[in-house]
Amino acid sequence: MHSVYGLDLSSGILWHRNWRWLSVRILQLLTDTGTRLHRAIYPENRKG
Repeated sequence: MHSVYGLDLSSGILWHRNWRWLSVRILQLLTDTGTRLHRAIYPENRKG
């Protein structure tokens, strides 16, 4: 979350956001092939 959105989750920001806010960002991290989360979950899709 920090490297893409600049969010420090340990700062307590999640207490001020709703579930939809978090789920939208997690879904974006999963579907964007340039994120570390996507590469960790789908290692077979790596280029090179």
